[in-house]
Amino acid sequence: EAVSQRMEQLAEWRVPLDCWAFILKRNLFPELQALVQEVGLDPLRAGTLLGHDLRRACGDAPGDANWLVTLAREVADRRLQADLLSELIGQGAADSRMSLDELLHRVGYRSVDEREIRAQIERFCHEFKPRGRSRGDGAKQRWVMGQIRPYAMGNLPLSETARLVEKECTS
Repeated sequence: EAVSQRMEQLAEWRVPLDCWAFILKRNLFPELQALVQEVGLDPLRAGTLLGHDLRRACGDAPGDANWLVTLAREVADRRLQADLLSELIGQGAADSRMSLDELLHRVGYRSVDEREIRAQIERFCHEFKPRGRSRGDGAKQRWVMGQIRPYAMGNLPLSETARLVEKECTS
């Protein structure tokens, strides 16, 4: 494919412009296509996974990124939330031979069901004590989201978690 065709596809998929150079320069477009078409990731999510998260983890150093597609397939096969991939990339970039179980252990993942997440949200909402800068609008929701994120990561989409936090903290 011509670079112009790839750029058109990146625009159509709404991949952020600041990701384009990294994806094109490192020839990561085939990995992007695999993440979207084979794994089923949202194109915007797949693009930022490569253009932001992978770049943060490995910089501009050349290297193979096929391990990331394999990792994404395994995450999808286990029915874990794609948000978890951002956490796993840093460890995976350091040693792409690590298994998914090793990576999950390194990032502190544990399987938690939605009922337990809801209970933790309720507990954190009651524990919040405003002080200092934490008195402004949304401070409670931001604090609770920060506390609950490790429980929710990989188990419940973070957007859904944020809705649950907002609902619980404002009721």
